[in-house]
Amino acid sequence: MTMKSFYFIFIFLLVGNLQSFAQKTDYKAYAVYLMSFVKYSDWGSADQKEIKVMVWGKSKVFDELSLLASKPQASGKKIVVLQSEQPSDALSHHLVFVTDSKSNQLKNLTTLCKQKPILIIAEREGLAKKGAAIHFTVSEDEDLGFEVNNKELAVQKIKIAQRLLQLGKTVD
Repeated sequence: MTMKSFYFIFIFLLVGNLQSFAQKTDYKAYAVYLMSFVKYSDWGSADQKEIKVMVWGKSKVFDELSLLASKPQASGKKIVVLQSEQPSDALSHHLVFVTDSKSNQLKNLTTLCKQKPILIIAEREGLAKKGAAIHFTVSEDEDLGFEVNNKELAVQKIKIAQRLLQLGKTVD
């Protein structure tokens, strides 16, 4: 085996391992959590027959959410999922999921949505202290969890079932 062949095989194996590492993100778990927030949140509107969810930025979470939303809901509410690159689209939605790629623009979104009943949930950890109501966390064991900023929920006038909130941690 030549040294050139050895390097080629080494690079091929390294890239293969990196790809399998990158594929470990469980987008379905994110989508299940997001759907739970949709189902167990109250935006204060009496006639909520349709809940609109926006994925801000590109993410495979959109595909998983769309699949879950296409199934009949026990609550009888229709769930509509949109993927957008425009923060202004958030104004016509109930829940906005901020993808990792849009995290650095969170301040623009929170300013735009200030004091409107829009639940902002961020993929990146730490953003519940920077204006999102909820952000996801990933433990060392790669378990998905979340942290909640109750002050943001109060400002947005969004109520989430206590049983669901108890699954997360508070970051006020």
